[in-house]
Amino acid sequence: MNTFFMLKAFFVGFCAASAFGPVFIMTFNRTALDGLSAGLATALGAALTDGLLFFLSLVGFWGREQLGQKIILSLDLIGAIVLVCLGCYYWQVQPSIIEEKKEKKTNIDFLIQVIKTFFVTAVNPSAILFFMFISLKLFSRVIGKMSVVNAALGGCSLAVGTFFSLALVTFIASFIGAKLSTDSLRKLFKTTSFILFVAAMLLLWDAFSQI
Repeated sequence: MNTFFMLKAFFVGFCAASAFGPVFIMTFNRTALDGLSAGLATALGAALTDGLLFFLSLVGFWGREQLGQKIILSLDLIGAIVLVCLGCYYWQVQPSIIEEKKEKKTNIDFLIQVIKTFFVTAVNPSAILFFMFISLKLFSRVIGKMSVVNAALGGCSLAVGTFFSLALVTFIASFIGAKLSTDSLRKLFKTTSFILFVAAMLLLWDAFSQI
């Protein structure tokens, strides 16, 4: 495994996580709502998912027996449901209880947040499509030809890049969230809900167009 490949994987993870999307929004809002620990747990969950998806891309999993197309069709529907649920959550959440919720978190709370984020990110079809596309464009020579160990190392490098990027988002959100008024936070969460609802509609449109 050469160093250049590892650095390239790290850079892909960092840039992908920096894009303004559902995971970026979720990390920012979770930090503003529940504090730094919850934001870092969200970042870790997303990083683990990205690393896994990249690993599967490197070993050629998505190209086997049209698994990619079948999975994406199913995840379009599942992802839409998850995004609607998240949208409803942010629509009804009351920023006035933020200070009460920012109590000391336990390790169990941290682990639950990691698992929740892992699931939400894993059912995002755009994430699978992204890593399929990136793998073909930047790593086409090694797809399906790497050993499992090297592919796993590549996935870990990308996961570190994702976590580093989202950790920066978390620290920024922690600082900004402390400065925002309750009314500003309420507007932020309403805007987030609208964005998530639109994303859910796009997933449903894509799903029904494939049927």
